[in-house]
Amino acid sequence: MRISVRFVLLSLAASAALWAQTTQGLISGRILNSVTGRPVAGGSVTYHGTTLAANGTVKSDPQGYYFLPLLSAGNYTIRTTADSYQPQELQQLELPVAGRLNIDFRLRPLNDVWESGQYRSVFLPGTKTIVTFFGPDVDSSRSGTFEAQKGSRGTLDTSASYVIDPGQISDLPLQGRDVYSMLVSLPGVAADSATGRGLGVSVAGQRGSASNYLLDGVENDNHLITGPLSQVAPEAVQEYRISTNNYSAEYGRTAGFVANAVTKAGGGDYHGLLYEYLKNEALNAVDFADNLVGAPRHPAKQHQFGYQFGGPVIPRGALRSQLFFSSSLEQLSSHSAQSQQTYILPTTNTLPALNVPQTRIASQLLRKFSFPVLKSQRVVDAYKVEQPVVIDRLLTLQRGDYVTKSGRDHLSARLAYARNDQPYFFWTPYPDFITPYGQGTTGLASNWQRSWTPRITSELKTSFSDDNLGWDRAHPEIPTLRVGADYSIGISPTLPGSPLAYSYRNHNKSFETIFSTVLTRNKHVITTGGGFVLRRNTGYLTYARDSQYVFDGILEFLADSPSLFSTAMDRMSTQAVPPNFDRAYRYSNAFAFVQDSFRISKRLTLNFGLRYERFEAPSNTGAVKDALLVTGPGKTFEQTIATAKLDAGGNGPSACSTTGRSTTSGRTFAPTVMSCRSFL
Repeated sequence: MRISVRFVLLSLAASAALWAQTTQGLISGRILNSVTGRPVAGGSVTYHGTTLAANGTVKSDPQGYYFLPLLSAGNYTIRTTADSYQPQELQQLELPVAGRLNIDFRLRPLNDVWESGQYRSVFLPGTKTIVTFFGPDVDSSRSGTFEAQKGSRGTLDTSASYVIDPGQISDLPLQGRDVYSMLVSLPGVAADSATGRGLGVSVAGQRGSASNYLLDGVENDNHLITGPLSQVAPEAVQEYRISTNNYSAEYGRTAGFVANAVTKAGGGDYHGLLYEYLKNEALNAVDFADNLVGAPRHPAKQHQFGYQFGGPVIPRGALRSQLFFSSSLEQLSSHSAQSQQTYILPTTNTLPALNVPQTRIASQLLRKFSFPVLKSQRVVDAYKVEQPVVIDRLLTLQRGDYVTKSGRDHLSARLAYARNDQPYFFWTPYPDFITPYGQGTTGLASNWQRSWTPRITSELKTSFSDDNLGWDRAHPEIPTLRVGADYSIGISPTLPGSPLAYSYRNHNKSFETIFSTVLTRNKHVITTGGGFVLRRNTGYLTYARDSQYVFDGILEFLADSPSLFSTAMDRMSTQAVPPNFDRAYRYSNAFAFVQDSFRISKRLTLNFGLRYERFEAPSNTGAVKDALLVTGPGKTFEQTIATAKLDAGGNGPSACSTTGRSTTSGRTFAPTVMSCRSFL
């Protein structure tokens, strides 16, 4: 087993860095004397958030710096007070997911206040507010105009990133009600959905598979196709951030983009939403193609309904502000049909007209398995039908949060479940041979945040996902039966049996744990941590396992006289035995990182990152190994291929290495140096 180690050193310059693989944000800044510009030590910064009723108070250090780390995305009110200074309050401050805001407060000394005794002022960020003063020596008609301190809000972001906020999620029409469809509206993003490989989102020319989807800070990737693994209704998503380039050291396992989404959490008040989307052909006009041939409206009935509700678990008492829940559920039921198709089937006169003995296999199949009754004097006749298309999907997300009375600990747990069923996935006129498709996805995640001191906070995240999808060929004991074209009609007759050539199953289980710690000191924000990912995959693709018989015509079928037989054989066995299609694989990845954000000045911040990764190629852990191409000795690639052999046991070195010499380095060094400065 080959092990590859990646060692990455990042030296970046910016003023607001993204956090680690987390959804939490940071608000930091400095408290200064508005007259002298000197730092204000010991000032109190009190914050209150609408999400989870988050609140707390921190003190500024001797240099006037304060830090509010590991805050959930949402709106906050921040109030700053200090002895002998006029308080200031910042309202409706929006903190995006995994974002960082830098807000400096310039407090006015009381001896410099325009009207003695009026010590309070309230302003909104980025606006001009008219504040009217009322006092014993002041006329109520007099007023003063003040401009709020705008602060720095990530204009110098180390990563090229964009936030899809709650307003966009709730107000904009989302294709297929998929929140990630908004990705294609961002610069440098393209999508190729024609391939049928998930979303197919590509950033800056990278492959669609070079992506990393996160849900509540943990992995949420569909490793079979591109896109997120656990589907979530838009009403259950708070917001998400997509980073397309220049990641900090905390991010890894992707060369394309990172989409970091956070689910809605319950708050101190109850909020709920009921919704339903209805589609029905009675509301539609006949489309052009059907109208041209005089066909009726195309059948289409779809109901999509659900709810989202959250708030405190206990409506009264101390736990009202400590224990919260959020619940969402969505059900989709879609019934439609394809355009009319013509099938050639046996009729009620097929067996009697030809006097087919009951001992023949063809006769037994036609008698045992039902098919549409065609009363005709012909041996086979045309059957016209609109193939049904049915999709049933269930999405649910349940989340609970607990905040200790001291506010130092925050625990959360989340369950995301999705079920997708298509009962007519592969349809045939023979009801017993219709193949359904099913996919069930379960995602569990937990999060623990701890504030050890006002300067040191930690976060531990764990997750487990189980994704099982596939279909099983109906009646696998009956091979695929095919008949050559009936040239008088131009269509091949359809015989009993599943036309599918294989069954398919992909069962993926993943476990991930991440621990990180944030240390804030003066002008530094240091983040360090590590994690581990373990993934196991089992499944099968049974191509040609159930064999296939081809007949020259319907008469040859009724006579049990095939012209061609094909089946799967184990090519590596010396005996004529079928292969074992079951496979099992294992993949693991461990990593560690450290990141320092050093704010040199108001407009310049340096970010230094170091990341270490240890990852291995997927290994076959099943009873049956894959056959590997083992290259032989030689100085050139052509020489190694000329002497290559096929290793049936899958134990030899793979084609990416030669005997005694590796063609790729096991260790790579990838430094990146960037600088950025704001002139605004």
